[in-house]
Amino acid sequence: TLDDTRHLGASLHDEPLRWNLGPMSCVFIHGDLLLTADTSYLAFRRVIRNPLITTLSRWLPRWFVDAVVGRVRGRLDQGKALKPLERFDVDLSESARQLSQSDLLMCGHTHKPLETPLPGGGVLRVLPAFGTAGEYMLWDPERGWAAKKVSGSAGKHP
Repeated sequence: TLDDTRHLGASLHDEPLRWNLGPMSCVFIHGDLLLTADTSYLAFRRVIRNPLITTLSRWLPRWFVDAVVGRVRGRLDQGKALKPLERFDVDLSESARQLSQSDLLMCGHTHKPLETPLPGGGVLRVLPAFGTAGEYMLWDPERGWAAKKVSGSAGKHP
């Protein structure tokens, strides 16, 4: 959420976010959009990102929204353990479609780190799940990409 990112000096963007970093054209996306076999989660995601639901959540008391989100998150975590591991495989065809004439598709949160060339050119790089160790990628024009970790994350989402 926006409140979760302010203390990091981060900004939320619509996805996919397309950005040129030096000579490299990059696409940044949340990894769950690439897990096309997890149809139940993608349906849930469409509901919670519906503009009516997001507007309603801003008008409700914060304690109520937090309680509902906590219950739903708990159920999702329980359900995740029951899903076959194949549901967490990145769909390379969807990745190639999202890449769309860029050099690099960067995503996270698919639960399986990966780096692989995509059909038609370009590279998919999947970061480890953010909630486990607070990983992020940092671009340095002289050195390229470097994996970093949120200091003090202690295995929790910052």
